[in-house]
This record gives sequence, C-alpha cells and structure tokens, in this order.
Amino acid sequence: MAKFYVKSTNPSPGNFEWTVEGALDENAASPRLSLASAQQLQIDFQMLSFINSKGVQKWIEIMGSIPDSVQVFFKNCPVRLVHQLNLFPSITAQKSVRVLSFYAPYFDPFSELSREVLLRVADLEKQGAGYKVPTIPSASGKGPLEFDAFADKYFVFLGKLG
Repeated sequence: MAKFYVKSTNPSPGNFEWTVEGALDENAASPRLSLASAQQLQIDFQMLSFINSKGVQKWIEIMGSIPDSVQVFFKNCPVRLVHQLNLFPSITAQKSVRVLSFYAPYFDPFSELSREVLLRVADLEKQGAGYKVPTIPSASGKGPLEFDAFADKYFVFLGKLG
C-alpha cells in the first residue's frame, strides 16, 4: 500500500493548501502541519489512493486539529472518499466543509469501460432536494455516459457538509 502523507503549501497570506496522497488506513501517521495565520484551507484529495474505516478515524483526528476559525474546502474528492463522506458524516469532525469538486462514477456503454468524471459543485443543477446528474458525452461521440450509482444516494454528502 502507498504511504500516506499530506503536503502543505501557503500560496498566499492566510491561504493554505494541503495535498493528500497515498493510503489513509490504520498505518497512516497523523501529519503535524501548522495552520498558524490560516484563514482558508483547501484540501486536494486527487492522489488519495485508499481509505478505510480506520483511515476515517485518522482523518477525524486530522480535521479536529484544524482551528474552527479556518474555512475548509475539499476538492478533487475521489469516489472512494465520497462513499466515506456519505457513510460517516462525522468525517469532518463537525467542521463546516464546502466541497468544490468530486469524482462521480460513469459507465460508457459503447466501450464498456467505467470512468470517474470530475464534477464541479458550482456547475451542478439542483433538482428538488438533490442534484440532477450531469450528462457526460462518451469519448466515441455515440451518446452519453450512464451514471453508475444511485443519484439520490451518491449526492447525499453535498447536503450534509457545511
């Protein structure tokens, strides 16, 4: 399994970015990252390769170390993290978190291949209490991809967070 680590950058005063990489499991060490003077924190999960229930517990500890005054944003949340966000609302340690983007599972009936498609929350269209599944064209141009989950269950995390 890939080693877990979090890389921290400070691109501008008050703004921090964390890049999460590797497997978040029982072997993951909690990073010691300073958020002194932080006002905003964007956490990029693009390189998160694995997360299990022990990893969720570790992540709750990490989130708990973030000062309440810091605005937290998640971006590039992989499908594996979305599943955990839906199962464990406490994963944010009761912090108000805004999701900026996440991956959603799609199936291409023309190539018979599964794809994970990055969706921006700002681009999603509300539909009742939930969200409308975006239409994504297939690479072949023969038609749209099929959403490969139950939309009413998959998008639940968006209503639970911040």
